[in-house]
Amino acid sequence: MILHSDPANDSRITLDDLFRRAAGKSPDAVALADPPNRPAFMHGVARTLTYAQLDRAISAFAARLRDLGLSTDSVVALQLPNVVESIVATLGVLRAGLIAMPLPLLWRAQDIGLALEATGVRMLITADRIGGENYSATALQAAAHLFSVRHIGVFGPTTIDGVIPLDDVFSSNATLTPVMRDGNPALHAAIMTCDTAPGGSRPAIRNHQQLMAAGLAVFLESGLADGAALVSAIPISSLAGLASTLLPWLLSGGSLALAYPFDPMAFVSQCTALTDATAVLPGPSAHRFAGFAGIASVIALWRQPERMADIAELPQMLHVISFREAGLIASKSASRVVPNGIVRAPRDSPAAIAVLEATRTAKGTLGLRGAMVPVESENEVSSALPDLFVDTGYPCRLDVETNTLVVTGPRPGLICVGGYFFSRSDLDTFAVKLGKDATLVALPDALLGYRLVGRTTDPAARAVLSEASINPLIADAFRPRTRAAV
Repeated sequence: MILHSDPANDSRITLDDLFRRAAGKSPDAVALADPPNRPAFMHGVARTLTYAQLDRAISAFAARLRDLGLSTDSVVALQLPNVVESIVATLGVLRAGLIAMPLPLLWRAQDIGLALEATGVRMLITADRIGGENYSATALQAAAHLFSVRHIGVFGPTTIDGVIPLDDVFSSNATLTPVMRDGNPALHAAIMTCDTAPGGSRPAIRNHQQLMAAGLAVFLESGLADGAALVSAIPISSLAGLASTLLPWLLSGGSLALAYPFDPMAFVSQCTALTDATAVLPGPSAHRFAGFAGIASVIALWRQPERMADIAELPQMLHVISFREAGLIASKSASRVVPNGIVRAPRDSPAAIAVLEATRTAKGTLGLRGAMVPVESENEVSSALPDLFVDTGYPCRLDVETNTLVVTGPRPGLICVGGYFFSRSDLDTFAVKLGKDATLVALPDALLGYRLVGRTTDPAARAVLSEASINPLIADAFRPRTRAAV
């Protein structure tokens, strides 16, 4: 580990401190790499940056934000794919003393507006085009209904008036005066993620200590070595993505290769070019890559813990069980069973640290509390344990014999399509808007959990939904298909 002190006991370490220590130790080492197939879905050639180059880009990005007049602790929303810019922007926002709010890539203006309307977001940052979609226009459309937004920043050759081009941060030598704060810098709010719930999205905000606790849960259990090489297909737009991708990389001080999650063949090609790397992948497909050329170990992310039954256990795999934005548990066991009580990492070590506590609530659901669970106060995010457990909503039963909690089903009212959660009531609302003959249902899918299938007699339904800036997973549910495909 790159730290000179124990990160579990050093209560003042920020994410930027982790990066600066890695950069100071190995400035000329490769820090970050784009997906090699980047030009297929986003402008620009694939970049590979050393720690020194990445440090300059982060400082230039942070300086740009401060030059725009953004005050300390302003919220900056980021909607970027799994490319170098997503890391530069996130760490740049933190270095500037601001709060980063990563957004899911498939969200459109309606989702963005609903999630951000109560956050006071001051700036939206995205790419000009991603996979053929005009994200600059989407940001402008969302910002038109958010009175707090003052700036829109864009990576890429945008021609839209009113947006700020950001590509020059990779060639700038701009520096930033360190941001001074009162109190412990690690206790200040750092990253806000979005949690979908019946009735709408709500923010989950964490300070540096809480993010560190989530990252340590994965890092310590995985046994990653100093300078480890990671290749990740998990974007950093959620707690699970941050804890399984960004934090292990920062804690190990190694290299991080980003992969585009929607092109498995490109990922296979990327892996063959690596040596002894740790792959970070969605759980349902992760076992296919265990033992693959170039891959020494796999971190499998499970967003639907109820699906973790009868999975073959492999010694080189670590399973990260995500309970939405409430918390996560890392385990070598491919099981939906959770310890009842304190969860420690690494579990087989006498030096293990407490990262979480689990219980069965009076409602029969899984409750979590601990250092990674967010507790919001007026000025800072408290590092103290909450008095009450946070209810994740996942039903569970207590196995008295083993003193464990077994997750027995999904969170009611929500369905998961890949990594995206939808409210069942929202899906019903979309169908009603399309007319009395329209239906929109969720069908079980071996890899995605569910897939959406829509039916309507209106041949223009898909175009109407796309033009209304609706999530493309919903619009594509109404694409023409044969009966066999359904």
